[in-house]
Amino acid sequence: MHTFCVKVLGFVLVLSVAGPCWAESKILSISASNGLTYTNNYAKLVGKAFGRYVGFSRYNIRLLRGPKSTKGNITNQIEMWLAREVTEHDLIVIFLAGHGFILENEYYFIPETKASLDNSKEVLIVANKGQFLSSSELKKMIRNINTRKKLLIIDSCHSGAFFQAREQHTTKLLP
Repeated sequence: MHTFCVKVLGFVLVLSVAGPCWAESKILSISASNGLTYTNNYAKLVGKAFGRYVGFSRYNIRLLRGPKSTKGNITNQIEMWLAREVTEHDLIVIFLAGHGFILENEYYFIPETKASLDNSKEVLIVANKGQFLSSSELKKMIRNINTRKKLLIIDSCHSGAFFQAREQHTTKLLP
């Protein structure tokens, strides 16, 4: 059993893993700034930390930052890269940093968007809801990744609501 402690921007993440290093494992690290200056380098720093301290190959670290962190690009990376290229023995990490909110009992991550976020009224949010990534959409994509070792890290407002399912039963990310 190997234990790794990674500290990034004041966050400490401890991973305990059995077996060899995670060189074939993959990380998708995303920071959507939308005016949040502190998220700009999060994706890069988290990717570097997993490469340097946990042993992820640099070829298996993908970063989406700023204008590249759109809903379409995030969905594409999860569905076309992670869901297709991992094996059941790989560890995948998805890191999201940016704005988040709750609408109609569901958590939404706000990828890079052209919608103005200066006015946080519900009308604006509802009008642009299709540009945002809902917890339901994320859960469905994560379930379709063929590995049992999945780590999702969300650094946004209201991220705790990600696991508050609409259904009465506990949300299950594993098949």
